Formats: sequence, structure tokens, C-alpha cells
Amino acid sequence: MGDVRQVEPKRKLEVPPPPGLPFGPLSKPRVDSPTAEASQIEKGEPQCFEFLVFKEVRRYLSAREITAFEKLVFPYLKSKPNPQKSPYIPPEERRNDLNTLKKAQEKGRSEPLEKKINYIRAKIFEALLSTLMELYWMPNEVFITETSELDDWLNGADAVLETKSLLAIIDFTSQRDKEALHRKIEKIFNRIDSGNLGQLRYFESQFARRMLPPLRMIPSVIVGLSQANIETLLDLYFRKDTKAIQNHWVKYAIAEEILKQVEFFKRYINNPHRKNYRPDVAQRMSAAYDNLGKSIQRLITLNPSQEEKEMTAARGRPDTVYQLIMQAVI
Repeated sequence: MGDVRQVEPKRKLEVPPPPGLPFGPLSKPRVDSPTAEASQIEKGEPQCFEFLVFKEVRRYLSAREITAFEKLVFPYLKSKPNPQKSPYIPPEERRNDLNTLKKAQEKGRSEPLEKKINYIRAKIFEALLSTLMELYWMPNEVFITETSELDDWLNGADAVLETKSLLAIIDFTSQRDKEALHRKIEKIFNRIDSGNLGQLRYFESQFARRMLPPLRMIPSVIVGLSQANIETLLDLYFRKDTKAIQNHWVKYAIAEEILKQVEFFKRYINNPHRKNYRPDVAQRMSAAYDNLGKSIQRLITLNPSQEEKEMTAARGRPDTVYQLIMQAVI
């Protein structure tokens, strides 16, 4: 999905880079070397919820899951934005935000063991897809940027698709639960009804290389994939099968998920009978989604007939989560 242009590489790679992605100085290293193991992790443990839960449930995870967390998730945790460093949020507001986060995470720590194990598996999925989207399926001028714990927990932002002219919030899911998906869609509807779309309070841009002021009017989309296909992609990643990753049908499935949601949420935005409808605000929100759709289309550099052929092939693949999303946004 897109030509790989010669720009500064985005992170240290464990697997061979796509053609055109050079080795060199790192702008924001996130992926440890292939020898990174638990002993390395112990040297600089991040005191964040994800890592504390990982330590708690580690003995219940497979060796493969542990390795995946260490190589994919841990580097993201180390580079998460620190809300305390925001020059834009007054100290009292930061304290209130952090107290709200603490209460939410305390509730999370009291969840049953099975939920916490699934939470860690979800984090592996998020980190894997973020890595593959950024390094293999998008041009070099596109980043999939990690979010602060506050924006993840309180604003539902698992990651941000970032270009020089666009931000889009990504909510990842691997749940084969129609009701859970509808709750995610309902949250986006509620943001639309509020007139603000998505927001980020503590976002650190990889282009600006600094934390930005609080942001609003950010379109949100759901990116989903079933556990079986996650395992397939993880296997390709560990085998360092660059060619198979680059040409994998999932990149077209993700593009179609996003494009269908752009049209779906635009229809809701422009419905004059929805809650709090205002034509001027609706126009701004619709334009934000329209910009996202056009950007995703530009990232697919196949000719139109080939693009349709690849997307048609992706539709026929057995992925229950993809099918749930596509059915929900018709």
C-alpha cells in the first residue's frame, strides 16, 4: 500500500526492511534487537499499567506471547508520551486527569485473571498491526504513533495514524462480539453528537517531535482482525518473511475497513435528524472524515482495477472480525 520513499527510517527493525527503507540513524527507536529478552526489560521497566499486568500474568502466557510482548509491546511502552511534560495543560488539570486514570486502572487491576490475560494479548495485537501498518503497508511519510495512557484509557485512542496533514484515531479490536463492536461504534456516534469527534490531550507527534496542544475534531475508525489471522501475521513477522508481509491481503482489508467507515460515519454526521445536528459543525466533521478517506485512497498506489481486484480478494478471506465490521457499517 504505497511506495516506500527515501526518508529517515522510523524505528529499528527486527526484520528486513521493505525495499527503499534504509538502515541508519533512528528517529524514534521502538523495536528492540532480536536478542532482547526479559533480562533487558528488567533494566528499564516502565511503571505503566500494561507492564504491571504483563508481569502479573506472564506465567500464564505462552513463550511465543512473552517474546511478542517483549519485542513488540515493550518498546512502545518505553516511548509513550509523559503527560507530566505537557506545557499546554495546567498542573491542576494534569493532576485531575492522572487521578481519573488511576481510578480506571485500579478497576482494571481488579478484573478477573482471564480478562487481564486477554488484555495483554490485545496489546500484542495492537503493537503488531501498528508495526506492520507503519513499516510495510504505508509509505514512509506515514506514522502509526503510540498514544499516552491517558488518551488510550480516557479517549479510546489505541494509536494514531499520522501524516503531515492528517491525524486519525485508531481503535483496534480482535473481538468476535457483535455487541462489543456496536459499543465501539456507539462511542464514535456520541463523539459526533458532541460536535468534537475524537480528541487527544497528550499527543506527541513524530513529525513535530514534541507534544502538541490538546487536539479535537479527529476522525476515529475501528481496525479489526481475528485472532487466527493475527497468529498468521505474527508467525510471518517472527520468520522475517518480508515479502509475504508486504503482499499480505490484510493490508487491503484494513484499507477497506477504513474507507467503508469513512462513508458510514459521514452519513451519520450529515443526518439532520441525529442528536445536536448543526450544519456548520457537520460540515467540518464530514470534511475531517473525507480527508481521511482521500488520504487512504492515495496510500493505495495500485491502479484502480488492480486495487478493486485485491480488495475483492480480501473480502473472500475467512476473517470473522473483518466481516463483522463490514456488515456493521453497510
